[in-house]
Amino acid sequence: MNVSGFERTSRLSHASLSSLSLFDRVNWDVIPHKGMARPTEQEFDVLMNDLAKALAEARAEKDDAKYKSLSLTKEKVYAQYLSAVSPDRKALVKDASQVINGGTRNHQRKKSEEPKNLIDFLNIRDGFVKSTSEGRFSITLKTGTTIIASGSDLQPNTFELKESEFGPSVMGYNPNGWAWTATPQERVLSSRFLIKINSLEQRYYSENNNGETATGNSRSADQASEITIVPTIDIIV
Repeated sequence: MNVSGFERTSRLSHASLSSLSLFDRVNWDVIPHKGMARPTEQEFDVLMNDLAKALAEARAEKDDAKYKSLSLTKEKVYAQYLSAVSPDRKALVKDASQVINGGTRNHQRKKSEEPKNLIDFLNIRDGFVKSTSEGRFSITLKTGTTIIASGSDLQPNTFELKESEFGPSVMGYNPNGWAWTATPQERVLSSRFLIKINSLEQRYYSENNNGETATGNSRSADQASEITIVPTIDIIV
């Protein structure tokens, strides 16, 4: 799970900005955000242990479909774990949608004008659009949300979202879909989560492979099923 840059994209197909649908298609199950339903630390310990065992079993059995499904569960749990320190990414997306969607509605009253890209949408709105040091354009709303048009002529509807004008980018959209960038606080929890669950998975995988636990396989199947009953977790297995 790479959290550097805009590399963790949600599983979305490309949607054009003019369709207005992209703001309704954010996969919040796998993007950490403030207010996300979150188990207790004790529940996380049990869940991570059971999930690691189930992943190890799927690896040992070379069951790619099961491993992929459990990996999606892991991604959801990962997002919930980080959400304890996450920014309010939902609010940022809501602010951006109101600006861009509002600009489109206003534009529809002016049939003679054809918006070419994100900047056209921003310019339709009341607000100050300015050039950044990188030659890009940004607008800062009253809420503090800053929208940066980070695309090019080939990808004009690519943008980033920040909590404040001088803060780091924490959310973005590009032709591959939505993505997020971890804050320093999220990186701390990310390392803690990944080190723990990956080491547990490797340990159980080694035990399964070496036959060190006679009842390991049957127990792993039972424990994998237990994952589905952990409260507040949306499990897909």
